[in-house]
Amino acid sequence: MDFHEKFESMKGKAGEFAENAKDVAGDFAETAVAKSKQMLEITRLNFNSAGEESIIKKNYTAIGKLYYELNGENPEAPYAEYCEKIKASKAAIAANKAKIAAMKQKADSEEIADGE
Repeated sequence: MDFHEKFESMKGKAGEFAENAKDVAGDFAETAVAKSKQMLEITRLNFNSAGEESIIKKNYTAIGKLYYELNGENPEAPYAEYCEKIKASKAAIAANKAKIAAMKQKADSEEIADGE
């Protein structure tokens, strides 16, 4: 084989390599686009599911609040523990508010006394 034949052979192989590289790059790009679309769809579905879970949580809370309003004084056995915890928390909140009011009243009366 002379130089010209070797050069033409190498040129042909280089062309085949370039064509194969182009095909591989194209396949890679198609796969990357497909994966990106899939990840975007998964993210969208997860976001939608989180929104639905939030709706469920709000409705569970509404059901519980309604049950407490209707039956809090006489709850059925499985709910009694939770109703008692709510009553205890409400009592603690009322006590805290009373302490705050007393502290404010005392501070106001001290300011009036200091101002005289």
